[in-house]
Amino acid sequence: MPSQLLHTLFGEDVIIEIHRRVASRFGIVADKALEKIQSTHRKAFALGCQGPDVFYHSQVRRPVGLEYGTLLHRRGAGVFTAGLLKLGLPGTPADGLNAHGAYALGFMTHAILDRQTHPFIVYKSDRPPPETPRRDRSHAFLERIIDVLMLKHLRGAQITGWDQEGMLAEICENPSPGLKELLGRAMVLAYPERAGEDEKLSRRIENTFFDCAWFYRVTSPANTRAEYSASQLFPPQKGFVAYLYPQELPGHIDFLNLEKRPWYYPAGEAKEDFRSFPELYTGAVNAAADTLTVIITKYLEEGFFPIEEAAGLIGNGGLSIVDENGKPCAPCRSDPLPLQEILDQQIKMRGLWDA
Repeated sequence: MPSQLLHTLFGEDVIIEIHRRVASRFGIVADKALEKIQSTHRKAFALGCQGPDVFYHSQVRRPVGLEYGTLLHRRGAGVFTAGLLKLGLPGTPADGLNAHGAYALGFMTHAILDRQTHPFIVYKSDRPPPETPRRDRSHAFLERIIDVLMLKHLRGAQITGWDQEGMLAEICENPSPGLKELLGRAMVLAYPERAGEDEKLSRRIENTFFDCAWFYRVTSPANTRAEYSASQLFPPQKGFVAYLYPQELPGHIDFLNLEKRPWYYPAGEAKEDFRSFPELYTGAVNAAADTLTVIITKYLEEGFFPIEEAAGLIGNGGLSIVDENGKPCAPCRSDPLPLQEILDQQIKMRGLWDA
């Protein structure tokens, strides 16, 4: 999965592209919705863009919500997201976009970016089993490298300017009233056999928000620069550095495949690809706009949300690599970048390893 920053940028770019396609037809309603996303409800939208990744951060307070992150990444993301949109969006578009609707629209973009870019990330970071050590964090580390480089590529900005605490941590600590309950209702709709029978579901969601707030704070660039590594917020474990935004990356490594060297789909048939990561990203924006504009147009036209069509268009397959039958699987081929070496450099930089 791409990391939190790229998912936020992607959501912003997709919504702008959808607005461009519908503005001439729906005028002020579309304009006001975009304005709400970019101002009043910007944080709710950004948190929605994180999709099911928030449950991956739920590993501290018990009971944890980690299982639901895995479940949503393996199957049913389309059904869940469609239900979230149906429950979160206003009854009619004329009512104006609220925080729950903005959150649901952000969530709507998540699965598409995952599916479009995850094959590249897996191919460039993972090793086919049983080669990959259980605690290897190269995959997560590459995601943070991509965040840093794509922020500069897309916005011309440095990672030090990314206010992760203000954008994500604060809304996890103070979400809009009813947002946690909204997630629970959508979860039961999508997974009645699991969530519907989970007596601890509301506590898991509550703990997920607590754990996410902590995670977004301790991985914020404001708290993790090398000179601040002694901060009380920063856990002094070597492995945790993989979840931080890196500094001073070596310029000779082509992390984004800007030279367009061949790479391959990590599972199933060996499909050759030459696209750079920025090209994958642009393709994902267009693919998301093609798919999601259909859904949004129907909502704006008819005044109610097309839940079944949305579930099908967003898709219920896995969000990472899949086999010939469309089921999530482990990679069978890869060509990893020298990520462990770079990770060791980041560890030394923060004084967590005696050279």
